[in-house]
Amino acid sequence: TFNGKKENYDLSHIPEKAEQAFLRVRPDIDRAAWDLGRQAFQNEQKYGATTWYKWRIRNWGTKWNAYGYEDGVQFDGHSLRFWSAWSPPQPVIAKLSEMYPDLDFVHQFADEDIGHNCGEDEYHNGSLCGEYRPAGVEAVEYANSLWGNGELEEDEDLDSGISMK
Repeated sequence: TFNGKKENYDLSHIPEKAEQAFLRVRPDIDRAAWDLGRQAFQNEQKYGATTWYKWRIRNWGTKWNAYGYEDGVQFDGHSLRFWSAWSPPQPVIAKLSEMYPDLDFVHQFADEDIGHNCGEDEYHNGSLCGEYRPAGVEAVEYANSLWGNGELEEDEDLDSGISMK
């Protein structure tokens, strides 16, 4: 129970002696769990998320940084190609679009699970202004075009359950 004004209590900086006294009278509290909880609380206060995973999903839209590109390769002024994990990094593309308001950004994406989670988003000045989400055979064709896969043979197994001629 707290008495007084909330702003008089700084839960981020509990004095070590007070914390140790509390933990001595509460042997039911696992010290490792306590420390983890404190770190999660501090992360939430400082970064707005309890874990790196939650922060990245919230800020990047995906759990990992971009990969699959060559460092130091000169940008051709037209397109960038990179991979991300599981989902398109929509917040990152939106932020880039906001930073460069005179440019239109078209982000094409396709999971390696061909025909699933693929499409195209258009951004201008930080806002999503258009999107395309193919389905069925159209999604398979679209994803294969982005992955650089050739024409599919009739009845070729795609793991997605869709066959094409």
